[in-house]
Amino acid sequence: MSVSTTNIPSFFGGFGAAISAVFTYLIENGSMAQAAEARSRQISELEAKTDEELAEMNLRRDQIVHYVFRDMMHI
Repeated sequence: MSVSTTNIPSFFGGFGAAISAVFTYLIENGSMAQAAEARSRQISELEAKTDEELAEMNLRRDQIVHYVFRDMMHI
C-alpha cells in the first residue's frame, strides 16, 4: 500500500484561494440575477395577457406570481 499526499504548497498560498472565492461569489450572484430577471420578465409577459388568454392557461391574474415561482414553493 502506498501513501501519497495532495497537500502541495502553492506559490500563491491563500491568495489563490481568495481569488477563487471572489470569482465563485461573482458567478453565483450573476446566475441568481439572471434567474430573477427571467422570472420578472415572465411575470411581465403574463400580466400583459388578456384575462381570456390567462383563462386558456387555467390561470387568474392573482395567481401569476404563484405560477412563476411554483418551483420554489414548498407547501
